[in-house]
Amino acid sequence: MKKCIALLLIIAFTAFSNLMAQHTEGGVVGFSCSFVGKPSLLVMKMSKLALKSKYDTIRQKLVKGSIGEKYLAIVLCETFVEKNEIVLTTVERKIIEDSYCSRAKLSICAGCTMFRPVTISELLNQTSAHDFGVRTRQWAKSMVQGHL
Repeated sequence: MKKCIALLLIIAFTAFSNLMAQHTEGGVVGFSCSFVGKPSLLVMKMSKLALKSKYDTIRQKLVKGSIGEKYLAIVLCETFVEKNEIVLTTVERKIIEDSYCSRAKLSICAGCTMFRPVTISELLNQTSAHDFGVRTRQWAKSMVQGHL
């Protein structure tokens, strides 16, 4: 009986996690989501673009992407600039600058049950080592190093 209850709970949590990921506007940003701790679909998509040096596609996400794509594109573009991989246009720099004050919300995930909405500005302004925004910057640096 306990095994059945445990199995039902696992199925329920998995279904809930998948449902949240599918129905969250802008996608879910996460680096160790679900029971297996894998990156969200959005992170995998942006990782693929970064590793293939698809700079123009990533830059387009600043303007035309979902809120989650925009957030990841901002962090990637900032990292590419630091490494002298790209030079941003004035418009792109303004979009990034404005995002540091943006109240637009996206959903982040960690583990199998934590989904929560946060603003882009909250994530971009985080500095503590355990913060999600800092984890995003670590991811971006690994993507830049991975394609060099």
